Amino acid sequence: MTPTFESHPRHIHSILAAVRGACDAGDLTRAALAPAPYATAALAIGKAARPMLRAAADVLDLSAAFSLTVGPPEASEWPHLTADHPVPTERNVLAAMRTLDVVRTLRALDRAPERLLVLLSGGASALLTSPADGLTLDDISAVTRALLRAGAPIDELNTVRKHVERLKGGRFAAELPDGMHADVLVLSDVIGDRLDVVGSGPFAHDPSTYGDALAVLDRRSARQAAPAVTRFLEAGARGEHPETAKPGNPAFERVRHAVIGSNRTAAEAAERAAVRLGFRVAHLELEVVGEAAREGRRLASLALEHARDAGPSAIILGGETTVTVGGAAGVGGRNQELALAAAIELERAGNRAAERAGMAAVQAPRVAVASFATDGVDGPTDAAGAIATDETCGLARSLGLHPEAALAGHDSHSFFAALDRAGHPHLIRTGPTGTNVNDIAVALVYPP
Repeated sequence: MTPTFESHPRHIHSILAAVRGACDAGDLTRAALAPAPYATAALAIGKAARPMLRAAADVLDLSAAFSLTVGPPEASEWPHLTADHPVPTERNVLAAMRTLDVVRTLRALDRAPERLLVLLSGGASALLTSPADGLTLDDISAVTRALLRAGAPIDELNTVRKHVERLKGGRFAAELPDGMHADVLVLSDVIGDRLDVVGSGPFAHDPSTYGDALAVLDRRSARQAAPAVTRFLEAGARGEHPETAKPGNPAFERVRHAVIGSNRTAAEAAERAAVRLGFRVAHLELEVVGEAAREGRRLASLALEHARDAGPSAIILGGETTVTVGGAAGVGGRNQELALAAAIELERAGNRAAERAGMAAVQAPRVAVASFATDGVDGPTDAAGAIATDETCGLARSLGLHPEAALAGHDSHSFFAALDRAGHPHLIRTGPTGTNVNDIAVALVYPP
């Protein structure tokens, strides 16, 4: 059966469900492991720590395990801690030190493990906050806030973090007990799946330098917002602080990494689901970065470009955009902002088409877009993202809402929440999903 516009909410939620299923952190972990004949300890750090650790315990005979994650505490047979994200607090510093203590004492266990299984997922960088000597938590928090507010992508943020903290940039690898090997399974939340960027690479060698970190501060005009961090990085660039761990460091001879899931996993699942629903995937693109509003406009333009194609079509973008906040801002998230920008572009294109047609009746294709965070958390909101269509802006205006003002004020969540309250669902709410492989944006085009 040919898909119709009236069913677009079902189509989008079917694609979302397929993405979540393919990126299930527990399933991906089980698939990557095989029973081992030796004692193994497990250390799980990140937003997906709990399901990854449960999966590891299903496969391996664990002699010890510890997890560090976000959210409220849960009952567990293994010791665990929770901390805050994305801006670290004192809880994070204490949790990072506790995690380090766990690793340092593994050899003292009654059943001492031969290997350490590290389960690393998105959020690990904030969770493992341990300021370098001479810096404070307030210094780390200040530079984190400044870079997030300036729209710095995760690789830039982590370049700075690696140079102002004690466990990032490969430094955790040096803390492994003598003779112990580590197998690091990575659920990647970074573009390009760079091992030095996921979690700020606690067990991976780091190619960046103090000079690179200073360049990030300059690029994002963040020096004045974090003067202590600036001074520390300048001293490091002069050789007064040791660099992060580089290739050739003997600690890495005992460490192996494997990426078990990534944004590609999510995008390909979205592609398969769209095809099952009857759409031809006209465009699939990975490593999408940059301003969310710009990418929302581009997604709408791609959809309209393929609206001339025969039959229903889908456009899929995978990656992680950013939002540069200037001055006062409302409540939103990068995915909701992308969907709002797409809705505005769709309305503008529709108005231009109507002007060209004059009084003639026009049968135009219909378009629905959605953008969502695979971890279920889009910015400081309770939504994972939002759905919008070519009629969203007109509907909003009839309710006294102003799409352009909401976009300019980075107030996309308030905009979509008002539509929801009026009985027109637009927000995607999944709750925390226990995985994190960046974002997926989809445009579905329905011919007239």
